[in-house]
Amino acid sequence: MKIIFLVTSDEDIRWFKRYYRRIFPEGYKRANAQMSRTLDLLREHPHLGHPAPEPGLLKLAILGTPFSLTYRIADERIEILRVFDGRANPARLSDEGFDQL
Repeated sequence: MKIIFLVTSDEDIRWFKRYYRRIFPEGYKRANAQMSRTLDLLREHPHLGHPAPEPGLLKLAILGTPFSLTYRIADERIEILRVFDGRANPARLSDEGFDQL
């Protein structure tokens, strides 16, 4: 299946990259490799994630990182809506995340 990152994940991806480039550069190569492995696994097994609180969405951890993907399956593609930093304030996430979908 094809994976696409929706506009709702843009800021999340920027944070992922900034975190590993500036704050934790020693983890940069490993985090990128883990992200690639997770996307490959998701491509092969789209229903691998756990149900998210929002109907129709799934969540999948990026192993070895504090990040996880929130996604949905639409037709013949997987749409990544968010790349959550698990250390973020959960109350803030509900304010920013899914009301616009």
